[in-house]
Amino acid sequence: MFTIRCSESGFALAEVELAATPLDFARLAMSIAALLETNSHAIVLAAEVGDPKPYDRCLTAIRVQKGAGPMLISLDADSLSIVGGAASLVLFSLHLPVEAGLPEGYHTHFERSGREEDVLTGSIPLVLCVAGDEDEGNGLRIPI
Repeated sequence: MFTIRCSESGFALAEVELAATPLDFARLAMSIAALLETNSHAIVLAAEVGDPKPYDRCLTAIRVQKGAGPMLISLDADSLSIVGGAASLVLFSLHLPVEAGLPEGYHTHFERSGREEDVLTGSIPLVLCVAGDEDEGNGLRIPI
């Protein structure tokens, strides 16, 4: 299961932490790959709502949608929205921390800096954080 924490401060871009086990990140990568091979245009994965600290609030879902061209990462009400062409979504999948044995708290950043051709200006920076393996990663995938 994912936990998505978000901070928004005035006019600055939000920052979002997407936390999950490596197995859940691998399931997200597989869901994105499956999305790219189907006629569906989006997937939605439920997120656990818990203590948002040190962020301001928790989001309830992550929505990945097929689009064209570079990726846009944004907030849509109470969910994290990732929209992009196939190449951008594959790039995102390749940066998910899926390796078994990564320690809890290990994290990586996925943001526009260094990926200017693949991530649009105005995209929210993501922190991809490895969570403990307390759950079995039973996030809900809903083809749309």
